[in-house]
Amino acid sequence: MTHTTAVQRDFSRAASGYDRHAALQAHMAADLATGLAPHLAPAARVLDAGCGTGALLNALHATRPDLTLYGLDLAEAMCRITARTHPRLMVADMAAPPFAAGRLH
Repeated sequence: MTHTTAVQRDFSRAASGYDRHAALQAHMAADLATGLAPHLAPAARVLDAGCGTGALLNALHATRPDLTLYGLDLAEAMCRITARTHPRLMVADMAAPPFAAGRLH
């Protein structure tokens, strides 16, 4: 089993209960969104690579609803949770994104 496969498996297994134990991640996502939001162009497209259950996507949307948000995560189960609130998701490895550089649509 490769490291990538193990990470994918482990995070998919943990997805359903992940947010109950991710207070630090939620706090950091809120801080990051607050700091990042003023520097983003109006209606910018933003990719959260390694989006997990969508903490940063949620925080960015709350701060800047004009943004077009995309999420990418290796764990399909994480993406299923995030898809409840953010439809632009990709199950993929950050090392091999499913789009060309500069072509996020």
